[in-house]
Amino acid sequence: RRLWNSSVWRQFEKNAKLAPLAKVDRAQAEQAALAKVPGTATGAELGDENGNLVWEIDVTAKDGTQHEVKVDAGNGTVLMAQVDDQR
Repeated sequence: RRLWNSSVWRQFEKNAKLAPLAKVDRAQAEQAALAKVPGTATGAELGDENGNLVWEIDVTAKDGTQHEVKVDAGNGTVLMAQVDDQR
């Protein structure tokens, strides 16, 4: 019996395939995101954005707002941080 639904499983498989290509691991990406938006990291997804490997980190800021922070998976640079209006 599968414990995860199919979309969660697909995301897990995608992260597993891309993870060996990332020079920055999830913990390092979360640390960079939290330096930009202090709060709590609530999720992380590794993805390909325009041919670049990027961590998308979900952060709940200290004031309770939800943010999406994108971190370059090659060098740990924060590429973008914005309030996530879709939550």
